[in-house]
Amino acid sequence: PVCIILCLIASVLKRVRDKDTNIVVTFVNAAGTLLNVFFISVILAAVTPMVCYSHPGDSGSSVRVAPSVLCWTDEGEHTGMVIVGVIAFLIIPLPYAVGAIIMVKNLPAMVARMNPRDCSIIVSTRFFFERYKPSRYYFGLYVLLRGAVICLVPVVFATTKQQVILVSGTLWLYALTQQSLQPWRSVVTNTFDGLSCFSLTMFLLCGSLVDSALGTAIAVVFSIICLVCLGIAALRWFRVRPMYDCFLCHDPRDAAAQARLFPFPLRP
Repeated sequence: PVCIILCLIASVLKRVRDKDTNIVVTFVNAAGTLLNVFFISVILAAVTPMVCYSHPGDSGSSVRVAPSVLCWTDEGEHTGMVIVGVIAFLIIPLPYAVGAIIMVKNLPAMVARMNPRDCSIIVSTRFFFERYKPSRYYFGLYVLLRGAVICLVPVVFATTKQQVILVSGTLWLYALTQQSLQPWRSVVTNTFDGLSCFSLTMFLLCGSLVDSALGTAIAVVFSIICLVCLGIAALRWFRVRPMYDCFLCHDPRDAAAQARLFPFPLRP
């Protein structure tokens, strides 16, 4: 909330300096960008009181980040933490996600109508859409869903094995969808988004093996192999290659006339 108020103040100050500035458009874009960036952080903070670990001998449980706080007891401290987390979730992440779903649902009709009101709404929410290709305008929902699922897995599933399987499955499903749709405007961004999901999954699986000396050794070797593979992929991607504004390659007999005609529209 404090950051949102600061965004409003910044929008008003920008309007004072530039009379052509639309306060609503500027404020919505600034606040929406902040909410988009801190969406996962807010959900993590909201669900943290609900992540508990069991004591030996089934003698109760404690909050993982605050072991002195007992979960679901009559003392009321944990209940207060849960209430604050639920309120934070209802105030920030939930309205943002609902608004994103409504905007994605209505965007095609708004683009088709293109009246002044719809244009103003589209410009106000460009922070959510302009990173993606026009045909993949809806991909922001996949990003929000991935973050929400990863944050909620520790709350619903207590064992490490279940959490590793579900988080890994979420990352792989997201990576498969992302690589199939290629939603980002830049090829480099599409490539590194897939590589980051692959790397996170590999390190997550390696981390789950460090419960013994053999598992630790396997995890270290596997991590080194993953890093080497990522390094080779990066070097192959960034290697120097000839760049051309326009390169023609044609059969000298069947396509000669077409190749000679093609450069004329390219000339300034």
